[in-house]
Amino acid sequence: MSVILSKADDYTKVSDNLQLAADITKKLEKHYPGYLWGVLFDEDGGVATITNETLQHPILSHHKYGYVLHLRRIHGDPDLRCVMRAGGEILERSRMHRSKPFDGIFPTHIDGVADKHQPIIGKDGNPLIF
Repeated sequence: MSVILSKADDYTKVSDNLQLAADITKKLEKHYPGYLWGVLFDEDGGVATITNETLQHPILSHHKYGYVLHLRRIHGDPDLRCVMRAGGEILERSRMHRSKPFDGIFPTHIDGVADKHQPIIGKDGNPLIF
């Protein structure tokens, strides 16, 4: 998907989102090390979706699994505690440790993900990708 920036406000918005994404991922990496965190912005909807790309890998779907936060909530939380809770919720639903770094063992079930998209993990502990 291409993004066309046609006016100065567009550049400012993209720059602000990049900084916010960096702040969000830094917060998540600090509290939940060893995972690859991502942020997807939907400016029109006024939301950001927090994703854990490490856990996204074994999900059998092209849809992103994440935690949706309203941008006004994020902007109103200078310590980004709502972001920290969102990351923790993703890990809990995946039955992953919040207090330990990712150990290379992928989840076998993720709460909130449809059965047809649940991870299929091989005997070696790695996800099977079709």
